[in-house]
Amino acid sequence: MPTRPTGPAPRFVANPSAGGLPERPSRAVYDWHRALPGYAATPLRELPDLAGQLGLERLWVKDETDRFGLPAFKILGASWASEVALAQLAARPAVPVLVAATDGNHGRAVARVARRAGCRARIFLPADTAPARIEAIRAEGAEIDARERSYDDAVRAAADFADASADAVLVSDTAFHPADPVPRATIDGYGTIFWEIGDVFARTGDPWPDLVTVQIGVGGLAAATARFLRHHAPGRPFICGVEPVDAGCAAASVGRDTPAQIESDFRSVMVGLNAGRLSSAAWPDLATALDGFLTVADEWALLARDALRERGIPAGDTGAAGLAGLLALRQLAAERDDPALAGARTARRALVVVTEGRTDDPDAVPRR
Repeated sequence: MPTRPTGPAPRFVANPSAGGLPERPSRAVYDWHRALPGYAATPLRELPDLAGQLGLERLWVKDETDRFGLPAFKILGASWASEVALAQLAARPAVPVLVAATDGNHGRAVARVARRAGCRARIFLPADTAPARIEAIRAEGAEIDARERSYDDAVRAAADFADASADAVLVSDTAFHPADPVPRATIDGYGTIFWEIGDVFARTGDPWPDLVTVQIGVGGLAAATARFLRHHAPGRPFICGVEPVDAGCAAASVGRDTPAQIESDFRSVMVGLNAGRLSSAAWPDLATALDGFLTVADEWALLARDALRERGIPAGDTGAAGLAGLLALRQLAAERDDPALAGARTARRALVVVTEGRTDDPDAVPRR
């Protein structure tokens, strides 16, 4: 087991509502992605040495550090959500404006989609966003508004701008209403990751993972995880959501019908997870299908990031959060005789998704 880092101890919150089935995923969006120019499935890598250190037989890492030429998985959701958003326009303006709020990756993906579709893009970000992220979005041709205090403030500003602009359409990865079609389309887009994984296991005949730790943020990726695994994975894998200590909005929502709103300074290095409220489009799936939620300190993310980079995967801090959760959860499960952690303790095959590469690197050159 890797050396336990310093910092606040991980906290696991069991989900007493787990056990039901989330929404069934559709393969149609996966087929749509595969027809796009430049599509290629991202690698599903194995880390046998780290698996051994964690007492596991197998450890798979879905490597999303290069997806459609961008260093994150977000374009899977942004591309399909933009398609759905533009189709909803009653009368399409000559040059539509795609509007999004972001901490970096979603906005860059929306800007890339806009440029290729002949649209404009206006992207709202928190004022303290890393300059490298802002410049990467600007390099896609987007207009930048980086005046907001937090990601949640940027979400509201983007929605207000889109509402007030006749030629603008909001491409949001979070929702205040569970039926909002564009954030729901974002979740559908992320599902391509798991259809690809399913194709690998179908081809190799390998046994499926029985433990999955997945980043939360506003919950879209975790919802896509739950939808696919609960309907397609044999058995019932233990699925745990991972959040920063000061952005545990999913952990705070356990037992509630609607997502909780939390207040925080949101200073985690896991920037993509610094959200104060879950998407209402994602929470029903999480509330039904995830076994629990784990909050981890930044030190776990840095440990996981370095472990991945040592093994040739150029993970960023948010990208490494799934592995950070796995490291912390296995240690926690070994130390505590908690029935809620039994699935994490007895698991032998684990899966994590590295959701982004080194997106804060000032030397990173946007790829076209």
